[in-house]
Amino acid sequence: MKDILIRHNLALKQQVGILLETAEGKDAPHELELYKQWLLGFLGQVNTRIDKNLRKLDKNVASILPDILSYTEEVSQQVRLLSTYYIPPIHRSIHSDKIALKLLKWLHERHDKSVSIPFAISDGAFGIYPTVPTLYYLPATDQKGLLYLPLFFHEFGHLLFKLHKPEMDDLVREIQLGIEEFNRPTYVHNDDRSAEEFKNVEAIVNTWYKWVQEFFCDAVGLVIGGESYLYAFSGYCQMGGRDEFHQRKEDLNGRTHPVTLIRVHLLVKRARKLGYYDAADRVENEWRQLQRQYIKTPEYFGYYADEYESIVEENLDYMLEEASPYLFDASEGSPVHILNDAWAEFLERPQKFSEWEREAIRAYLG
Repeated sequence: MKDILIRHNLALKQQVGILLETAEGKDAPHELELYKQWLLGFLGQVNTRIDKNLRKLDKNVASILPDILSYTEEVSQQVRLLSTYYIPPIHRSIHSDKIALKLLKWLHERHDKSVSIPFAISDGAFGIYPTVPTLYYLPATDQKGLLYLPLFFHEFGHLLFKLHKPEMDDLVREIQLGIEEFNRPTYVHNDDRSAEEFKNVEAIVNTWYKWVQEFFCDAVGLVIGGESYLYAFSGYCQMGGRDEFHQRKEDLNGRTHPVTLIRVHLLVKRARKLGYYDAADRVENEWRQLQRQYIKTPEYFGYYADEYESIVEENLDYMLEEASPYLFDASEGSPVHILNDAWAEFLERPQKFSEWEREAIRAYLG
């Protein structure tokens, strides 16, 4: 056992050395400085743990081998996590990252709970690991332009949800209770039919725990990004095909994201509340045109109904009040203006947009 542990710890030390060399040698943008310092600090802690393991192994005490095995397993998992997720944002860092990094730095600095949280971006589908540090993901092509950067505001919503989780869970439960009450069978019989009805209601209520989070993050995106978020979300999802409009009942059970048509409906409704009437009308009209190509009347099998809207909207308002995201103000300067200008230009003059965007990015980066 001792020889096995020595071999693994020496191999881990070599891997950590490579990771340290990568992190220290990369001239990362200053927006990643907080993240880089966190990374170097964590790598130093892992290195210290490996050195302790090796010193203990030198003592040749058989009784402590089980503890060293446990520590070595823990370090091994940490090194894999670092190598897989946390080193790539530094290793892959390129100049075009500056657009997204500058936006995210501005975003984190707008909230007192996120201002000190290190963050980085990596390649992949739009997403987030709402941890400390926070990792944001976006497709490589979308990193280089302005149109879909507002989708980061949705991902930031997931971080806000986690930072306010106890309060958020209470409000989510209020929505679940309302939906459960609406779907509760009027008459209950001691038979298989009643059991099946209760099972179906339970599936709907449980599914809504994830759905509320997505609706909340959409609302956060709209509050921060204004029309740019509505257009970005709509544009990003429009070519997703029939699945954006309809799902089978069995596929709705436990589904992490609501059917996109429902999300668009609630976004359009909230956009009008915020005064974005033209954008709301445009997006609603486009989705109606697309819907006619796939399905006449959507069927959600009880997973969504118009009667849910009042309790959903009311508690989403409370969630926004609790999370207190930045509210886009057209009268003050912010990166959000550039994103809204980009969509206005793209919708008005799509043929000339590429040239306009290049100049806008150059001005944005200074």
